[in-house]
Amino acid sequence: MVWVEWILDSVPDYTRAALLLGDVIHNLRAALDHAVWAATPQRAQEANPTDVSFPLYKREDDYLRWAQKRKDWYGPTVFEVLRSCQPFNAGAAPWLNNIVGRGSPGALH
Repeated sequence: MVWVEWILDSVPDYTRAALLLGDVIHNLRAALDHAVWAATPQRAQEANPTDVSFPLYKREDDYLRWAQKRKDWYGPTVFEVLRSCQPFNAGAAPWLNNIVGRGSPGALH
């Protein structure tokens, strides 16, 4: 029988890993927002630039209100893709509810 023991000389510093994970999440969110921006008509971009972001909603009725306000901006395929990515759908990454907080632009609502 072989016995192996790990002994740490100091407490590990996870600062770098935490910063990298935060950067990954931020970049993912930015990429989603850029994709929606690219699918948004120029007239809507110019008239409502702060309203153009990837929607993330915990409740379907909130998403439907968001979609209703933008019904003239996107076609059915875009709405279908965006709806399929919402946390209120089973298996659509409900852990996002705990990562993204309310209050920042494009935050999970």
